Amino acid sequence: MVKFVKKIRGYNIKLKDLKMFAEDVLKHYGKEKENVTILLCGNRLIKKLNKEYLSKNSPTNVIAFPINEILEDGKYLGDIAISIPYALSSVKGSEEKLENEIKKLIIHGILHLLGWDHEKDSGEMEKEEEKLRRLFIGKL
Repeated sequence: MVKFVKKIRGYNIKLKDLKMFAEDVLKHYGKEKENVTILLCGNRLIKKLNKEYLSKNSPTNVIAFPINEILEDGKYLGDIAISIPYALSSVKGSEEKLENEIKKLIIHGILHLLGWDHEKDSGEMEKEEEKLRRLFIGKL
């Protein structure tokens, strides 16, 4: 199950569609019964998380926090934090393209929760991301 927490106002984001999207990606890996929380936030909060957990004093687009705990209602894979303003700047302010950018970041975050690491895998994670983008988002 995917739960969204929205800590930012002023953006027309279809949480129901993003929830279904994230659940489809998890299902692709046989993880549809596992739990993930996705935080949609601003640059200030993601910068704080980046500094506190990764010792980087700057905002970023996405951070994943793998947890992998067993809970009463299933396994908890972890949390993903996504900066909406950072994502919007990646698509040059186009709110029409924002949803697809968020979907790309959800894919990236889920792969991290599943153990992928783009800093250590010689491009394998990037290839997997591209495969998932084509499968779930189509041509971008």
